[in-house]
Amino acid sequence: MTPAAQHSSLPPQAQELLEHMHDIIAPSPVGWWPPAPGWWILTILVLAALFALIVTLRQRRRRAAYRRAALTLLQELQDCPEADLATEANRLLKRIALAAFPGDRLAINQSFGEPWVDWLNRHCRQPVFVGATATALAQGGYQPNAPCPREELLASLSRWIRDHRTGTTQRRSGRV
Repeated sequence: MTPAAQHSSLPPQAQELLEHMHDIIAPSPVGWWPPAPGWWILTILVLAALFALIVTLRQRRRRAAYRRAALTLLQELQDCPEADLATEANRLLKRIALAAFPGDRLAINQSFGEPWVDWLNRHCRQPVFVGATATALAQGGYQPNAPCPREELLASLSRWIRDHRTGTTQRRSGRV
């Protein structure tokens, strides 16, 4: 049935016009390509953020390489004789301090005893070497039979290696 027949109540002119009309042509669907400018900007921002994240993580990993090496060396101290433990612990701490604080080379090399322990504690979030461990570090290398709490000292060394603040994140509180 034609549209004109459906509307038989229409005048003949209107029926003739209806017969010449075509069906509605729907537009073609909008394609997903090329994306709108907002999507291009969002893509660029996401890629830039990913790139910045990768660079930051690589820098952080590179800056912490000496800590991983120090923890490996600390494992070797597990087998160290009791008489040499305080000396070897001080040697390891000096190596770490020289790697982490190259600008303090002179102060690190010249400090020993209580000032050295104070320097170590100032460069950590919380004092790590207190009591018997502080005494062992301060006097252990100089007194042949000084008591050295092995497990406590090794745990304190590990904590200092993990938690000490480097030159970029610490507050300077003076030199040793």
